[in-house]
Amino acid sequence: MYTETLRFMVQQWHCDHLGHCNVQFYMGWAADAAFSLTGRLGMDRQAAEQSRLGVVAVRAELDFRGELRGGDLVVAESAIEALGERKLQLHHRFRRAADGDRVLDARMVVVCMDLERRRATAFPAPFAAAARTYLTPETSTEPVA
Repeated sequence: MYTETLRFMVQQWHCDHLGHCNVQFYMGWAADAAFSLTGRLGMDRQAAEQSRLGVVAVRAELDFRGELRGGDLVVAESAIEALGERKLQLHHRFRRAADGDRVLDARMVVVCMDLERRRATAFPAPFAAAARTYLTPETSTEPVA
């Protein structure tokens, strides 16, 4: 299930000398969308401080599908494509609000991290249960590569 995780306006200072949004900002927005979704599932900053568990990205892939320029309003929707015991794969779709054109697809693999031992660990059961509700129809709970 896709859900809105981010809405923002591209600022002029996000743009390079050619007037296009610079690639460095796309990764930050994908990370923000990931934290928005995982926070909604129960792994926000406060929960991380209490449980000493966090979510860290171990892989990211960005597919640029359109241009963004200063003043463009962008909406990101996110879902979970695959869910494993310790990892999940997120998919973010970024669209320009004015015309609905998709401008970016971002996939991220994130791992549940024991913040004290600095090792991957299983997601807490409540997080895993909540994550299942955001699985896309084409996905499964097979282990994430």
